[in-house]
Amino acid sequence: MAIYQYTALTTTGETTSGKIEASDRSSVLKLLKEQKLIPVQIEDASGEGSGASARAKKTARRGKVKIRDLVMFTHQMNSVLRANIPLTQALGIIGSQAESETLKEVLGEVREAIEGGASLADAMKDHPKVFPPLYTNTVRMGEMGGVLDQVMGQLAVFMESDYELNSEVKSAMYYPVAIIIMAVLSVTFILLAVMPKITPIFVSSGMELPAAT
Repeated sequence: MAIYQYTALTTTGETTSGKIEASDRSSVLKLLKEQKLIPVQIEDASGEGSGASARAKKTARRGKVKIRDLVMFTHQMNSVLRANIPLTQALGIIGSQAESETLKEVLGEVREAIEGGASLADAMKDHPKVFPPLYTNTVRMGEMGGVLDQVMGQLAVFMESDYELNSEVKSAMYYPVAIIIMAVLSVTFILLAVMPKITPIFVSSGMELPAAT
């Protein structure tokens, strides 16, 4: 048996929280349902949280997931959910196609957590380096409203626009720096390579070198 910390909504829309002793997440969900509560968040709060600690250490050893990979995943989630493919099956399909090994492993763990009774948002919350808090909270709202497919679509569009904007900003910042570097290299080339060759010509002809030299 383990102790789970939960946050839930009452039938009147009020938020309530507490702790439940149960064998797994599925049992917690069943108990909350019997109390006519809508689960929002369920976390393992037993002991030292050895399971959560192990997951955290494992996540820390993994590489980062690129933004473009997360954008692609979000687009794919929107597509498979609109096709009415079950969530766990959808994660399995997308995970098998993921180019990022880290994302592939994380999606596998997310799928296992969901099969154990966790919501998608709760499962993602265990991997903050892959799914930022804003992403997880947006997914949670989609689940609570029963419009997860639509939310994933909007989230994908937002992330893609943000990614493109950041890329343009970086390019705009790099351009003047590149110009300055090229200018410095050009001047250095003239001073070290060109000037030593043309100076004797000016001297032999009796002409004075330009003042700038």
